[in-house]
Amino acid sequence: FIEPVYDGLRGDILSGQYDACTSDGRMGQCFLYREIMLKRQVADILRAHGFFAPDRRVLAACSGGTDSLVLLDILRELHAGGGPQIICAHYEHGIRGAASRADADAVAAYCAARDIPCVIETGNVPRYARTHKLSLETAARICRYDFLHRLQEQEHCDAIALAHHADDLAETVLMRILRGTGPAGLAAMREWDGVHLRPLLHTARTEIERYIRAHELHPCHDRTNDQQDAQRNGADRSPDDALTPLGGVELAHGQGDDHRVVAAQQDVDEHDLANSQPERGRGEIQFHVRE
Repeated sequence: FIEPVYDGLRGDILSGQYDACTSDGRMGQCFLYREIMLKRQVADILRAHGFFAPDRRVLAACSGGTDSLVLLDILRELHAGGGPQIICAHYEHGIRGAASRADADAVAAYCAARDIPCVIETGNVPRYARTHKLSLETAARICRYDFLHRLQEQEHCDAIALAHHADDLAETVLMRILRGTGPAGLAAMREWDGVHLRPLLHTARTEIERYIRAHELHPCHDRTNDQQDAQRNGADRSPDDALTPLGGVELAHGQGDDHRVVAAQQDVDEHDLANSQPERGRGEIQFHVRE
């Protein structure tokens, strides 16, 4: 029903004309249209890969940050409309002490209030990083993916939903091109790689931020993401910040077709990390919220 109701606004909304406009009384409609389209994008990706069905199970990775919290919230609403069952997964990495535990508590509270099954595991990423001589960021990714893969098998989930979005795709493409990886740079991320599903991959970060403000959700902020101790953080921030005034949004929205064409050529670094296998039993289940 979206088209007949909002078709008259589509051109103005997509062009950004009404982003800061409130004088004509249509701002509420603009926000509603954007939200409907965001949910439709997620639903379309689920349908395209066979996951929009009540008998499918999706493991939603949620750090408690803006992107993953929005994805979890949208998946929750889609489940109520016939979408897949969802289980929330949070890995408490032990890097920031009480702050990390507070993030885990926030995710657990969000899920408990909405009857979402939630599994939280605690780990010791600093120790793993020291043992294997890795940066904290790389070690955290390896440990987190190990947890997600173990939990996917344990809970018999059909996919692991990750909250990578269009801006992440653009930054990763740029980083890999700057590293001289050729066409592999365009294969940076896929909607579905056989294990990981990325329903927000063609959604701009600005739309995600609008959603979280409109729904008054309260994301956590992981300060370790502000550090540039790993290659990706060092490579993607400065060049992308410099290019943004010249068309960063166009880059983010323009990768969809190209990255699919070469997606079969090479997997992304994230997938390589996902297939890394640290020793088992490193973490421990902290608590388990079930329906």
